[in-house]
Amino acid sequence: MNILAIGSKQWHPEHEWILRGTEQVLEQVWNERINWVLYDCNPDLTAFDGYQFSQKNKSVSNSFHPLSSLPFSKIVIAGTAAWCSPSLEPLYGLLLRSNLPIYALGLEIPAAAIHLSPNALACLSRYDTRLTVSTESAKEWLRRYDLEATILPDLSIFASPLQKTDKTNGRPSVGFIMVDSQRPFATIQEENVRVLCRLFEELSGDWDGRVLCPTADDFMRFSTIFPQQTFYHHDAMQWLQYIAQCDVIVTHLASYARMANACGVQTVYLSNEQDERIEDCPAICPSDLSQLKANLAKTQQTALSIHQLEDWKTSTKARWLEFLQTGQNIPKREAA
Repeated sequence: MNILAIGSKQWHPEHEWILRGTEQVLEQVWNERINWVLYDCNPDLTAFDGYQFSQKNKSVSNSFHPLSSLPFSKIVIAGTAAWCSPSLEPLYGLLLRSNLPIYALGLEIPAAAIHLSPNALACLSRYDTRLTVSTESAKEWLRRYDLEATILPDLSIFASPLQKTDKTNGRPSVGFIMVDSQRPFATIQEENVRVLCRLFEELSGDWDGRVLCPTADDFMRFSTIFPQQTFYHHDAMQWLQYIAQCDVIVTHLASYARMANACGVQTVYLSNEQDERIEDCPAICPSDLSQLKANLAKTQQTALSIHQLEDWKTSTKARWLEFLQTGQNIPKREAA
């Protein structure tokens, strides 16, 4: 079976985790040999001429370029936030003409989203499209277009097995996921970055501290501040091993908080607001910066149950398998 997957490489690590988790679950459902071909949403591969987006004419990346849909059996939109970008309009036009089954799984709505492109809306409106979202807010956003989606948790947690690594030294280890506020797509204020750096230094006496950098831009900044404690890898799957080597992860990114739990690691999630993206996670402690030290200490007083995390992943996969295998809860839409 040949599958065209819409995702990205070398952009955001979480996009690659979503794609890998999606592949793991669908391979279990379809139970046959699959050739996975990527349509890469990385914006470095798109061009804008002032009127419309398109893939660069001379792109030589190892990914699909929208010339023909003939080799493919199904289309999988693997949760990437770029799924509704105008740059995908040519691809959606091709898919609309192909009539191939579309699995739009775990869609998120980016903050900058204004409207769905005409071809994307037409594809998602087809009666045979399987459509899921990861949050109630995404479900409500799609209802503006008379689209009904099933809410299911993010598939990225299946990208990694529980792999928490035992430590050899006596100090507990904490990984601060640090993002440079000046890099593209950053969602943290510079003031908060400076506070995190100060807190990291203050904790270094009691904790084995590590700075985990999601991107090369982040690494270039923090490796000059904490040269012996900064970790980075260009491979998103290799990156997960850095999470697994920690006792606790500190992050303001919901996708990283989820992946820490998926690896078997507790998380202190820096947010002043309730976040529906982590509501199902069993080992996440929401916190603001002022309470970070206290909440880190609290994680050491609370035994982490690996069985609880295993049950969480098992029950979540069961819900996905039921949806994909039986079609239960698939919203019914009339054929156009």
